[in-house]
Amino acid sequence: MQWAEGYREWLPPATMRDSVACYWVSVTSPGRGPAQAFVHPDGCTDLIWQSGRGAFIAGPDTGPGQCRSRLTRCW
Repeated sequence: MQWAEGYREWLPPATMRDSVACYWVSVTSPGRGPAQAFVHPDGCTDLIWQSGRGAFIAGPDTGPGQCRSRLTRCW
């Protein structure tokens, strides 16, 4: 997997699609500071790993909000 800057999402393997809607990653370079993004609610719960913070659960989001992060991978 490439860790180029930006946001990407992809489908999980077919065997996981009953439980996992998608995988996604949002990457910013360390020198740029935290990225800010407007997050649209999808009603899903996210299992998130964030560099320097570790794993945590977020959601389900029921309204829009802003997100600040350096490197976040979510499953």
